[in-house]
Amino acid sequence: MREQARINTAGSAALIARYAVVGLTTTMIYAVIAYFAPKLFAVAPVLASICGYTLAIAFQYFAHARFTFRAKAGSAKNIQRFGLATAFGYGLSTSLVMIGQAVSAPRLLVIGLIVVLIPLCNFILLRRWVFTHPHSAPLQEEAS
Repeated sequence: MREQARINTAGSAALIARYAVVGLTTTMIYAVIAYFAPKLFAVAPVLASICGYTLAIAFQYFAHARFTFRAKAGSAKNIQRFGLATAFGYGLSTSLVMIGQAVSAPRLLVIGLIVVLIPLCNFILLRRWVFTHPHSAPLQEEAS
């Protein structure tokens, strides 16, 4: 029983670490494109942000599917659910900002809540809803 608990704990820690790596990489993709595209390609900052966000989200979907959750990527159901999960995170983030403004909450408190809640909600949605149906069966581990 203890051995199984230790394996589950190690597996969960590895899953969370993979999730964090993909999240940080996604953030860096967005930041690099949003920052450098206007300087290198003379595009408007808003266009650079849109391009950076779009490419970051595409990377995030495939990286979470294949690396984080080790599921098959590309099914229409997975993509739709990922889009809805992403929209939920965006809506929650926007709602928290609006509520924070309405109650005159300190801006750093609201940002802190967003930085904690959005990744947590996304992790739960991705693990329990996006990559759990039959079209996203886990990939077989490759034999060494």
